[in-house]
Amino acid sequence: MLVVASYTDTNMQMALGNLFKQIVAVRMIEGDFNQLDLLQGLLIHVAWAHYQPKPKRYIQHLHLVTSIISDLRLDRPRKPKLWSAEGGRHQNKPDWQPEEMRALYPTDKFLPFIIQVQGLVENIEDLVCKTSPTDNGLQFFTECQEITQKCASIKATLPFPLSECPPLLLQIHILELMLSQSSPRGTSFGLDKFQNPFEDETTLNEWLSTSMSATRSLIGVILVMPRGEEVAMSNMGWIMMNCALNLAVRLDLIAARGSLSGFTQHLRRFLDMKHSLRQLVLRFEAVPGPDASPDHPFHGIVRRIRRLENWYLAQVAQQAAEANSSISPSPGSQPSILLSDHGGGMSVSVPLQPYQNTGSWSLGALEWWQNPDLDISSFLFADPIDFPFNFAWTS
Repeated sequence: MLVVASYTDTNMQMALGNLFKQIVAVRMIEGDFNQLDLLQGLLIHVAWAHYQPKPKRYIQHLHLVTSIISDLRLDRPRKPKLWSAEGGRHQNKPDWQPEEMRALYPTDKFLPFIIQVQGLVENIEDLVCKTSPTDNGLQFFTECQEITQKCASIKATLPFPLSECPPLLLQIHILELMLSQSSPRGTSFGLDKFQNPFEDETTLNEWLSTSMSATRSLIGVILVMPRGEEVAMSNMGWIMMNCALNLAVRLDLIAARGSLSGFTQHLRRFLDMKHSLRQLVLRFEAVPGPDASPDHPFHGIVRRIRRLENWYLAQVAQQAAEANSSISPSPGSQPSILLSDHGGGMSVSVPLQPYQNTGSWSLGALEWWQNPDLDISSFLFADPIDFPFNFAWTS
């Protein structure tokens, strides 16, 4: 709790983070490890502690959390006979006493809705993973529609303005983005769509429209966030922001090419990636302040957004040059939208040029993923999107 609460003092958070690491190590050595208090501490730390000195340490903490949950059997269904208390389970309102009511904090009213939306996010992941190769997708789309309706119902019935709860607002936008990207036998974040052919141009246009709108909404949450609240956002929020940025630039580059450019022109203006990336860089540059240490977490995220910005601008410039010279791009160098000769579908592929070609990561003959400072263990997200977004790690 102290580590997370010291987000305004980077040096303090670093020192407390190292102390927390030592406590975890001592508990492991002594064998007194599978305890609920340590589980709570680990969950809070991985969710909210912005400064993580080493990416491998973060991953190790996630594995420890999973281990404790499994050992304590918290992942198993509860037994109602052991949980039920006389009069409590069958009443609409909990039979809390005055002392319990006194302990409630005003923001506790947000928790039930945060849990509901998180459950819907997990349902999408489960739905994508369980779709069998022989499934025609009907069940998938039916359940996706149910999740969409539940999301809309939650938004319509909230007893408070959604803007009062930034974590819930971010969660809902993440859910809507995943709904726009998910497909049967694909991935919950929709990376498969960049390799698999679309049935026709209408389907492709619909995907671009919903996905670009969803990514813009998620990026907009960060842009309109009151100044100073950036430091209080959870690590998952930062992870999803990086995912949205990486997805947005690829969608924008695809939308700018070929016969789609006429249909997607208004979507590209709405997304406005050039301006959005510049605004994010300027905003996050101002967060640490002039006297901040080089280890401040926001210095790291600014560097990463700049790399993405430079790469994106280089791709846009190359697309413009190719359009002006009327030279077709070589296979495998640019995002392409082609009519398939085999299945009659439209193939959307994005073997985009790696970031080091822009000059940001000049690694010679090495591929960027072979850089010892950017090994695969530094990634917080399971699906590689060709961009390391390990927020706040000093590499």
